[in-house]
Amino acid sequence: MKRVITFIVLFVFIFSGFIAYGKQKEVDLEIKDKMESSLFLITWENDSEASIELTTPKGEILNAENLKERYRLYKKSIAIFINAPEIGSWKAKISGENLGKVLIEVSEITDLIAIEKFNVLTEDNGKSYEFEWNINNADNGSTVSLYADNDNTGYDGIKITSFIGEVSGKKNIKIDNLSYGKYYFYIKAEANNKAVDYRYFDKSFLVNSQNTPEKVENIKTMFDNNQLNIIWDKAENMNIESYRIMLFEKGNNKPFFSEDINDISYNYSYFDEEDIEVAVAAVNNQGVGGVYDKKTINIQNYKTLEAKIKFPEEEILNTKKVILPIDLEENCKASLSVNDTIVIKDILESNTFLVTLVEGVNNVDVILEDNHGNKKNYDRKYFVDTYPPQLNLNKDYDNIQTKSDSIIISGDLEPNAKLYINDSEIDIPQDRSFDHKFKLINKENKLNIKAVDLAGNEIIYNGMIYKVNDTNNFILILLGGLLAAGIAVFYFIKKSKE
Repeated sequence: MKRVITFIVLFVFIFSGFIAYGKQKEVDLEIKDKMESSLFLITWENDSEASIELTTPKGEILNAENLKERYRLYKKSIAIFINAPEIGSWKAKISGENLGKVLIEVSEITDLIAIEKFNVLTEDNGKSYEFEWNINNADNGSTVSLYADNDNTGYDGIKITSFIGEVSGKKNIKIDNLSYGKYYFYIKAEANNKAVDYRYFDKSFLVNSQNTPEKVENIKTMFDNNQLNIIWDKAENMNIESYRIMLFEKGNNKPFFSEDINDISYNYSYFDEEDIEVAVAAVNNQGVGGVYDKKTINIQNYKTLEAKIKFPEEEILNTKKVILPIDLEENCKASLSVNDTIVIKDILESNTFLVTLVEGVNNVDVILEDNHGNKKNYDRKYFVDTYPPQLNLNKDYDNIQTKSDSIIISGDLEPNAKLYINDSEIDIPQDRSFDHKFKLINKENKLNIKAVDLAGNEIIYNGMIYKVNDTNNFILILLGGLLAAGIAVFYFIKKSKE
């Protein structure tokens, strides 16, 4: 009997170590014996992508680009086939992210296992398939496995079945463990010595098994402020356990995002500029996803959803009435809400609106919607304060008379308000109390005290302070004395006459 594969393991444990996130590792490999053909097998622990570059003793670089079919990337492994490798020191540079433990093995091989033929035919409207294959250089201990993949690269699909020793033949296989969708089938042939070969069938098939749930109805999609909202009707079948959300690049069978949920709506944060396709499938209690149609999401419909709204620039207002011009594009409508209560709905054309706010915090939202159901919010937050600031004076300063050249104006003022005395701003300590020295220059000194809060509300106090000097007091006393003396003389003369 022909020996299928013979190999000499030159380095069963050439390199074993951990490659952490974003790291590279370079190791030396010493080939001491002559080999007609060799297999460099690199395997790693974690489900991450990796690449390897070999450098021969003469300095030649060997990688995926120049090795082509001799460089085979599989799930968590790479196989490189090299004829008559040079004797001497080789270098291997492994690159990857969080690969975990990495193992390199070099083997001499002859009569490499090879898949000569692989054909697939569909029967019964995609519920069963006929597979035909022929494998060279395989013996009764070889394992043959069949897989289904969403695309025809990477050999990272779902195993359908496997069997040992049948190196050629034909089988009709009923598929009931695959979710609905298009698949590429591939075959894997593996010898006892770890030598493997893979081959995709070049045509994809729509799989629709007898266990496939029926299509989800009434799927609607719309954008709401960069959130893609997806809603659908609840399935009537009692065997439905969840729903599978799938997002595809346009024209691709393999979703770039997939998640199973129990709700009948889903929000996805979407910021890309490219159109995508969306599908929702019911999932039964066996984990099989149901029939679905892809729906194209036109991101440009959302990107062009615009309106011109002239909000007040100030964040703190002293009025409850604001003017709000809204300029709409065609095929759009809008609604306006204050603190989550809609005050104006179904605005169908551009106009200017008078909006009534409330005292305190106001969240003003203009919700724009196009005829596709896409929504975009324009919002502002305002604080309305229509009350004047609280100003407390320690006494009434109007009509005060004093001989001093100044007077102390004292009191306290509410936080965040400003104080002006005769149009000059007065610094106020943190405790909001003040004692201001007010100079008296004239006989009559006008006093204007004004407080202004952040909203622009004012409270004003006006008064007059009189300055009385010593000369004036002397004249008053003298006049009083003369008047008293005159009265006394008049009284004396009157008595003498009597």
